[in-house]
Amino acid sequence: MRRFSKAWLTVAVVLAASACGSDSTSPIVGANGTWSLQAINGSALPVTLGTGSDALAVLGSTLTISADGSYNELVTVRPAGATTNTILSETGTWSFANGVVTFNDQTDAIVYTGTVSGNTLTENSGGFISVYSRQ
Repeated sequence: MRRFSKAWLTVAVVLAASACGSDSTSPIVGANGTWSLQAINGSALPVTLGTGSDALAVLGSTLTISADGSYNELVTVRPAGATTNTILSETGTWSFANGVVTFNDQTDAIVYTGTVSGNTLTENSGGFISVYSRQ
């Protein structure tokens, strides 16, 4: 989200959403809803990614997955040396096939995947494992 987005994770260190349910190519109801980021790579928020002047503190994120196949995510970050937070935005589409939810990030032109188990969404993007809980 830059600007920073899912690319914000990769760029900051160089952070999903996802679903699981029936085998169909259309979005599934089980992933719909609002999700709150809980952890990145096993560390609870806030999480600092990168070091020195490239560090970026991820303070929170809200991911909204819609039944129409679209999603948006707002991520609150604080870049190294900054005294105020920045809100980063990502939008895109999602689909479901063969047990995997695929997110097509239209903000950064990347694709990533994940799974939903109950009220937990785990996404894998750019080597980062992000865990969300349903609100």
